[in-house]
Amino acid sequence: MNYHMSVKTELEKIAKNHDLRIGGSIINEANLFVLDGSNYRQIPTQPGCYFIFSTLEESDIHTWSDYQFYNNSLIHKGGRNYRCIYNGTIGSKGLRQRVAEHLVNSATISRAMANPSACKLCTTGSMSLEGIKQQDWDQLFNSNNFLRTAVQHFQDPRKLPASSKVRYDDMYRLANGINITEPRWAEHKFAVITLTFDVPDFRKFVEHPFRSVNGGGKPPLCNK
Repeated sequence: MNYHMSVKTELEKIAKNHDLRIGGSIINEANLFVLDGSNYRQIPTQPGCYFIFSTLEESDIHTWSDYQFYNNSLIHKGGRNYRCIYNGTIGSKGLRQRVAEHLVNSATISRAMANPSACKLCTTGSMSLEGIKQQDWDQLFNSNNFLRTAVQHFQDPRKLPASSKVRYDDMYRLANGINITEPRWAEHKFAVITLTFDVPDFRKFVEHPFRSVNGGGKPPLCNK
């Protein structure tokens, strides 16, 4: 599941010395950890990089760019096809908490609507797969002071490019994170590959080379 990169010397050579290709020595079937909603606790708590894969089809997800990277990122495991939908880095918060915010989130829109005054929607990250309708947002906004200062953290679906096959014409904002244990995700699988490091400044040595060596572009749910 996790791959530890030792970069004590010559940091600039990390992209050359470590194989970041899809299907290579790191981003491969053996290191792809399929999540079930509870086993995320096996994910390391250290800082690092993470790569989220899913069996979602192209028609199931929106994109902030195009689907080039998605189509170039196939990993076959357990009779299912997984493709990279998001990647990111995290510092002191740690990989386990970050992945949980994305995929095992306790504050999804459905849970927030069940208790509007108490539930705080997640404002970290941009891995969005659910929309928030205007009337639901208004109810949450009026019931929860938290949203009045956090609105800038929720993406506007009207800004999606024309290349996106999924549109949210009836939605006001996109929620951050999902909970894969909810029924709507039952037919899909989600998995992650994590990389830990022994130095804090690692993003430029992995994230950008990872994207460029796999044909350029970025995973569809990444907006930067």
